[in-house]
Amino acid sequence: MVTSLEQGFELIMAKAIFQGLEFVSDLSLHRIIVECDNKIVIEKINAQSLDFSETGTKIRDIKVLAGLFTFYEFCFVGRNGNQPAHALAVEGMKASLDRFWVEDAPVTILSLAAQDRCLVEPL
Repeated sequence: MVTSLEQGFELIMAKAIFQGLEFVSDLSLHRIIVECDNKIVIEKINAQSLDFSETGTKIRDIKVLAGLFTFYEFCFVGRNGNQPAHALAVEGMKASLDRFWVEDAPVTILSLAAQDRCLVEPL
């Protein structure tokens, strides 16, 4: 059984994914890969069936918006597999305003991204 706290986390993640899709859509990007460390949300987005949970409406919104992209993929990646994203989320929780980085990011995040990239593309 899913607790209300777990549903709350799912809804927060779904809203964040939706906002991210809106953002990249506004940038006129056409091909996207979304990585998320919430396996349940990714499973719901990738499911063919309707979701009648509290998160279901936002999941449907994500599917509709994703359909506007030429290519999209939603992948589960554990928190240890994407340290830069986790660090950005922690940084975002400290901020009082929304912030978006397109080219430049905090040095600490860039360092984590470089380490993360080395795991995927060794020298």
